[in-house]
Amino acid sequence: MRKKLAILLICLHLFGNTEAGQLFKMPVLLQHYKQHCENNKGLGFIQFIIMHYAGDDGTHADDEQDQQLPCHNLQQHTMHLIFAPMLNTVSESVAPAPASARSSVFFTTGNPQSRAGRLWQPPRV
Repeated sequence: MRKKLAILLICLHLFGNTEAGQLFKMPVLLQHYKQHCENNKGLGFIQFIIMHYAGDDGTHADDEQDQQLPCHNLQQHTMHLIFAPMLNTVSESVAPAPASARSSVFFTTGNPQSRAGRLWQPPRV
């Protein structure tokens, strides 16, 4: 029972959310091919497919029927999700030793949050 339910749910998903539901339109394709064969006796199936899918079939009276053919009006809905985990952590670069005590404010290493408050203080001599 579970297997049948799983197959049913998969089929409902495939036919409802993908283009696999276009298979249900195959009788429309065959009926439209028969209509074209009545008008043109020498028309082959491959020629019919090329006329309707690769170009214009030449008759504008049946354009509404042409739009009902399978895979004729596919609507693509695509979503991409990219996840790129960071393999290496970003390391702090070590600054060279300061030349004088005055320039040590600009070349200190460590946590940048501890130096953030210095930005709003007046300059010191």
